[in-house]
Parts: sequence; C-alpha cells; structure tokens
Amino acid sequence: MKPKKLREALRTFPAVLQHQLLLRFGLTLGGLAAFGLFWALSSAFWFGAPFLMLALWIGASGIQMFLTLYHGKYTRVKATCRQVITTPILKCPKALILSTEQGDLRLRIQQRIRKPEVGDLFKVYFADSSSIYLNENGYLIGEYLALVKDTAVLINKSSSC
Repeated sequence: MKPKKLREALRTFPAVLQHQLLLRFGLTLGGLAAFGLFWALSSAFWFGAPFLMLALWIGASGIQMFLTLYHGKYTRVKATCRQVITTPILKCPKALILSTEQGDLRLRIQQRIRKPEVGDLFKVYFADSSSIYLNENGYLIGEYLALVKDTAVLINKSSSC
C-alpha cells in the first residue's frame, strides 16, 4: 500500500476508531522512545527490554486493528443503555447492559465513559472475529474496538428540557 492510500483509508474510518488507532501507534512510538532512552542511559539492553516488548505488543495490536478496519471486518451496533453495573465501594461503572433489536448486550467497560445513565444511546464497534457468547439474559461480548455515546441524541435530549 502507498502512504497516500493509507491516509485516505484512515480518514474513512469513524472518528472514534481513528482515535483508537492513533493512540495505539502513539503508545508504540512512546514505548520505543523509552526503550532507546533506557538503553542509552544504562548501556544495558535488559533495562529497556520491557518497554520494547510493550511497544511491539501495542504496535501489533494497532496493525491488527488497522487491517480489520481497512478490510471492513467490523460491525457498528446502536444500543440503548438499560442498566449500569457499578463497583461496590467506589460506585465506578464496571459494565453496561445495552438493549438492541437482537436482544440485550452486556459489555465490560474497557475505557473511560463519563457518567453513563439509563436511557443513553451508545454506538459499539466490534470486529467480526470478536467472541460473542449467548447466555440466558442475552449476549455477552468479551472485547470490542470502541464504545461511544451517541452525541446527536444527547443534543436533542438536552434541547427538549
């Protein structure tokens, strides 16, 4: 692939997935920089090796995500929040139960979401190769690419008050 095609392909992805890709590649560069710094300062390869391994792992994850998006092997699901499951002590959101047309969907929260409430609309992006389990209450997704609140609905919600 030519660099121009890569840039054009990146622009066609949804904004939240672009952000995820740039974050992963930025962390990869930061890990490589930390590896180089530790190796240069200590002159021992092993002090920087954990940063190198972390950078390689995050970089491989970013490449895999880019290829998934480039080939269009991902799905977007719009859902309404039915329940927010919180931690017992700090009351931080731990999981969401979302209602979709196909049934209920339970997600562990992997990223920071500001004050999820019952009734909020979310968009969930997940790869077609993601593991989806069926249980008695609906579906359980182990991993997803991104979860974002649907802001268009939030604007309409706030303007009606």
